[in-house]
Amino acid sequence: MSVTLLSPVGLNKVEARPITPRLKTLEGIRLGLLNNRKPNSDILQNRIVELLQARYGLAEVVRKFKPGSSVGAEGLDVFAREVGAVITALGD
Repeated sequence: MSVTLLSPVGLNKVEARPITPRLKTLEGIRLGLLNNRKPNSDILQNRIVELLQARYGLAEVVRKFKPGSSVGAEGLDVFAREVGAVITALGD
């Protein structure tokens, strides 16, 4: 008789990256919104955009939607290069 032992310990295959410096202002920034498609996440993000637009005068808002809340988003590196800041939202 043989026994197969499985380890529940995962391996982190993501390399460490330095944290991006904090922006001095959001004025004129191209803001990215990453939405996970949970209920009400779009309502939350829309209200945040309204407040930021009124206070800082955002240049543009670019929206990206994940296929679902439990699925990773494709092309995040490209998205991050296209915008000056990103807001992600959870809902429910």
